[in-house]
Amino acid sequence: RVSTANNGGFTSIRTK
Repeated sequence: RVSTANNGGFTSIRTK
């Protein structure tokens, strides 16, 4: 799941 609304891109790479 890509969620770049949390940490500007940190979560998108973490939950990928």
